[in-house]
Amino acid sequence: PFILLNIVVSAVVVLAILFWWDSQQAADDEASATPAAAPTQAVVVVPTEPPSNLSAEAEAAEADGPDTYTVQAGDTLGTISQQFGVDMQLIMDANGLDNPNFLQAGQQLVIPGEDGQLPLEESAEPAAEPTSGPAVVPTPIEAALPTDGEAIVEISDVVAPGSILDEAVVLRNTGQRPMALLGWRLQDEAGFIYTFGQVTLFGEGAEILVHTRQGQEGAGDLFWGLDEAVWSPGETVTLLDADGDVRASYAVDGP
Repeated sequence: PFILLNIVVSAVVVLAILFWWDSQQAADDEASATPAAAPTQAVVVVPTEPPSNLSAEAEAAEADGPDTYTVQAGDTLGTISQQFGVDMQLIMDANGLDNPNFLQAGQQLVIPGEDGQLPLEESAEPAAEPTSGPAVVPTPIEAALPTDGEAIVEISDVVAPGSILDEAVVLRNTGQRPMALLGWRLQDEAGFIYTFGQVTLFGEGAEILVHTRQGQEGAGDLFWGLDEAVWSPGETVTLLDADGDVRASYAVDGP
């Protein structure tokens, strides 16, 4: 009986192994018969236009900006103040000006609101359509200087003659109206000449200093850009207008 039982158990085990082997072979054959799926390619879509879902507030913030004004020849802070309806002191504070009588043609001024805050423009102007023709540069038109009153420009002093660090010629307009100094010249007896650019000397005692040395120009200060002093005690400084006429002269004080 034990031998017979051993034979039966062995036969069952062999049959189970054969059945498992056949099922594995069938699964492998089915897998090899099925073709592999071709890989797919990802398609990247690049937008040709920027997204249009920006908020209206963001677009308006990009278009808005503070009011600015370019000073023209003959302008004063008083006339600019009246033009924009903003107090003159607020304009001075917004631009860091400490001399209300000195402006330069071409200078950019920031115009604040009536409460001193920098305003935003109500609407941005649409961009101009590009044209195929040649660009035409507009010719600037300078405002004429006021003709009321008299302009009296004089050389009131020569500071520290002979010292390159402190030497300067002081010009003063004792009249009531401003005077444009474009093309005017300062010259000494040795032939040194300083020519004024777009500078307006306003009236009622306004002053401007022409320094001999190099420096950063600002309100009331111009710099010749020389490395050595020009003015000597005892010589005469002459101021000529754009036509070459003598408008003022000054004898430099001696030591």
